[in-house]
Amino acid sequence: MKTFLESLSKGITATNEPKRIACGAPDFSISRKAVPLGHVETKDVGTNLDEIERGRSPHGEQFKRYIAALPNWILTDYLEFRWYVAGKKRVTAHLASPDGEKKIHVLPKGDAETTHLLQAFFSQPAPTVDSAKDLASRMAGMTGVVRDLITATFKYGSAGDRKQLLTWLTAFREVLIPD
Repeated sequence: MKTFLESLSKGITATNEPKRIACGAPDFSISRKAVPLGHVETKDVGTNLDEIERGRSPHGEQFKRYIAALPNWILTDYLEFRWYVAGKKRVTAHLASPDGEKKIHVLPKGDAETTHLLQAFFSQPAPTVDSAKDLASRMAGMTGVVRDLITATFKYGSAGDRKQLLTWLTAFREVLIPD
């Protein structure tokens, strides 16, 4: 996927398994000359992307975090590509489809549609903060994501992860606000 993404536009860098960000760890971080453009989240071929979008399936919670926090990203099972901008699905492209014999066939317009979607994704302007209201809105969205990640860490995380969060809470209480 890395080679494929980088081959579609000059100067694109697709970093596989980039550093974790506030909403999680998308599979690819896409940048051009060190300027972040967006993210790509991949699923296994044949994964039901509709169920993920509905917030169901094992990846439903992840989808909710990404749709709320990532301004420009793609969800794909390698056969279908769904592009999201500012929390809304912008375009879907179908590159190929499986047949009953577990073979994959490229659709007649699949390569052109997918290339068009990815070129538009690469061209999406990076979001900027134009006002205090815009900043507050973005921070509120990220706060919800952070809250959900903290809750999940206390519910499902390791003892070490919970200890780290409690250490941060103690530091925040000492430096910022006691409650």
